[in-house]
Amino acid sequence: MNSPHQTCEYCSHRNSGADSRCGHCGAPLKAVGDVLGELGRTAAGIAPVIIGAEKLASGLEKAASGGEQAATDAKKEEAKVFPAWQWKAALGGAVALVLLAVLVLRSCSTGAPAIGDLTPVDTLPELMRAVSTCQPASGGQGDSCVVSADDPLLSGGITGGRALTFTVRTDPPDRIGDTIGRWRTSGAAIVSDGTAFVAIGPAVTVWYADRHSGLHLETGSFANRAGAQTFLFRSGLVR
Repeated sequence: MNSPHQTCEYCSHRNSGADSRCGHCGAPLKAVGDVLGELGRTAAGIAPVIIGAEKLASGLEKAASGGEQAATDAKKEEAKVFPAWQWKAALGGAVALVLLAVLVLRSCSTGAPAIGDLTPVDTLPELMRAVSTCQPASGGQGDSCVVSADDPLLSGGITGGRALTFTVRTDPPDRIGDTIGRWRTSGAAIVSDGTAFVAIGPAVTVWYADRHSGLHLETGSFANRAGAQTFLFRSGLVR
């Protein structure tokens, strides 16, 4: 077996492993055992460093993996609690409600006429407006209206088979008060005396005056008082 070579530390000359001094410069050579011991100690010192580096790298990988998992879980929870479509739907609903409110307010303010803009016929109950044919009265005060004899409003012979005529106008508050006072003293049968004064006159006619709106209505004759009362309730003049 050949002896291992040794390299001189001073002149780098390669010498036989059995030599104790360098054959070139005469410097002492280290024994092979010493060299191997130093190599072993160096390797032993490096090993813990390598192991520590491996552990550090493993820890960093685990930390990165944990961070990615935490971010994924956070996104899942956020999507679970507040999905994007719910936010969009809620915002769209709020905008729609605001627009609807604006449209309603605008229609109420522009579509409905003010009380001062209403004609006398406009202030009649809806059923009476629907079945009546009206034209301006002579003298320019109010309207003259007719309900045909065959209209269901007059069914049961409450007018004796005749068409019903009536006049309607709007009076100022002082004139309405005078009209009601005159009706009271004429022997009328009072049906209602609240905001609206309603009575059946001696000739079985209907008298109606609304203190609030100023509506003043007088009809032609009915077949009898029961017929006049039936008309008042059917038409909506009395509720």
